[in-house]
Parts: sequence; structure tokens; C-alpha cells
Amino acid sequence: MVHAVASPYRERSHFDAQQLLESGGERPFALDTGWLGRALQLGGHSAMAITAAMPLALRGAQAASTWTPDRRKGLDQDLMSRVSQMYQDDPQLAAAFAQAMGQQDMASAAHGGAGFESLAGQAGRFLADPKGPRVAWLETTGWDTHANQAMRLGRLLKGLDDGLASLRQELGAHWANTVVLVLTEFGRSAAFNGTGGTDHGTGGVAWVAGGAVAGGKVLADWPGLARGQLLDGRDLRPTLDLRAVIAPLVEHQFGLSAAQVHTFVFPNLVRRNIELMRSPDVRSRST
Repeated sequence: MVHAVASPYRERSHFDAQQLLESGGERPFALDTGWLGRALQLGGHSAMAITAAMPLALRGAQAASTWTPDRRKGLDQDLMSRVSQMYQDDPQLAAAFAQAMGQQDMASAAHGGAGFESLAGQAGRFLADPKGPRVAWLETTGWDTHANQAMRLGRLLKGLDDGLASLRQELGAHWANTVVLVLTEFGRSAAFNGTGGTDHGTGGVAWVAGGAVAGGKVLADWPGLARGQLLDGRDLRPTLDLRAVIAPLVEHQFGLSAAQVHTFVFPNLVRRNIELMRSPDVRSRST
């Protein structure tokens, strides 16, 4: 658990906050690609978003695709064969079409519904497939708890917990080398409002899990919750840039240099020494 974290954003717009969370920039719309997409492109890795539309976070990666469960009729294989023949003399089109067909083959074998637990399990199956993606991106909504927060959080947190457990189960032995990062675009205000909820805040929490992570810790430069310690008298004061939490994970998992991460993935980010990963010898024993 990493507390008192936030992006550089200090306003209250969901739209702008989400754009900044996924782009990894210093201000909304300064970047039109995603931090994860840029990291994937540098490392030459593939990704799959378990969403209907390509998230901004993955834009910039050529080998990124999307998948959602549906009931549409299967592809006309005869038509696909003719398209393949039509593209065979163009190396770029042929390669792109072959990649798309490989992803379609995996999607055709997928099963399960559209709930978060089911989608997380499917993400695990994709990732465990030797021909599958290196990264999966999932989204879960409903956390804008302006009212009845205590009741809603019980349900939401259970759903998230069940989903992460399903992901771990489907990854099997691959869990030992996995990093899971749970992020949100906003914190919540430090006190309840009149309807038993909290409003858009600033500082929040990020969760880092997985067999590759040196877990069992709570990391924070804790600013306190006394009235005089809150930001604007209402929010947890952020003491750590969320991007500084992500940077060492990206560097480790994708084999990138610190210079690459702090120049291309998160431009102009000041490096922080945050120890989140297991040492190689500890991870080898844990497997």
C-alpha cells in the first residue's frame, strides 16, 4: 500500500484527472499517448486492454489491442483467407493482419461474462498463454462515492478482491514474475459529506501486488489528517507523485534504463528511490 500519492492534477474534473492518470504528463492533454504505451513500445512488448475501446494509457504501443466478451457471429474464415492473400505482398499490412488474427484466435477461445471477476480471470488466461500479451489493462467503475460510501465500498472492495484473486489463480506459476498496479484518478475528501459519502479529493492510495513485489508493507510520507494538515482544509495532502511509484516498476519489468523511463515514459519526472521489487534471489526461492 502506497499512501498520500497523487498525479500532478489539483482540480476536480474526472475527465482531466483521468487523462492525466493515463497519459502520465504534468498537465492534462500535454501528451496524447499513454505512459504504458510508451513503455511497451520502448521494450517491444504487447498488451491487451480488457475494454471496449483502446484506453489512452496504451496509446503509443503498436502491439496493443482490446478484447471484450460478446455474442457476435464468428469470423468468415474464407473471407479472412482472401484478405490474407491480398495483403501478402505488403510486409507491413501482412504483419499487422497476422497479429490481428492471432489475437482473434485467443479471443475465440475466451469464455466468461462481463463482471470484473470474470474479466480479470480472462486477463490472467491471456497473460498465461505463451502467445499472449505481456500486459493486461482492466477498468472497474463505481468508486465515485458521493453518497452511502460505507455500504458501497464493502461491495466494491469485495469485487476488486475477487477479481485480483481470479487473476492470480489463472496466472498460475506466472504470478511469481507479475506486478499488479491498482490506480485511481482521484483521492477522496478526508471527511464525510451530508449524504454519507466523500467528494473528489487529492491524495489517495495505490496498491502494488504480485509475486515480483516486495510486499507486506505500507509506504508513506504521511502528512496527517488534522485540519491544519489537510490540503485546502479538506483533502489528504499528497507527498508522493504517483508517477514516481510507477517508474521503478516499469523500469524493472520491461528492462528499461532509468534514462529511458525519465525521458520518454515520464518526461521530466524527478527520480525517487522507492524499493518495491523483490531481489532476484528472493524471487527465485519464492517460485
